[in-house]
Amino acid sequence: MYTKINNQEIYYQKLGEGKNLIMLHGWKQDVSTFHNVAEDLKKHFTLWLIDLPGFGRSENPKYPFTVSDYAEIVYGFILKLKLKKPALLGHSHGGRTAIKLASTHP
Repeated sequence: MYTKINNQEIYYQKLGEGKNLIMLHGWKQDVSTFHNVAEDLKKHFTLWLIDLPGFGRSENPKYPFTVSDYAEIVYGFILKLKLKKPALLGHSHGGRTAIKLASTHP
């Protein structure tokens, strides 16, 4: 599925049911990074796998993004989809983005 966040076309997948868990991939990766682990996790969580801007099927950033810009995309995603207190799971760059998001929007 696609949604527009901060004027960026963002691709995401929604799997499973339960508490919301946003999964953020590493640099030069995409949502497919998490497909194997998602098979087990989707039994317990609603998974939100997001292609960050410039990766996978999401639109390339319109300007050079900082970690703060990536975090704001994820925050915008949370607000737009009205996700209540989602957990974040990030690999590499996704982890860095999750840390930045948690530090600016606890």
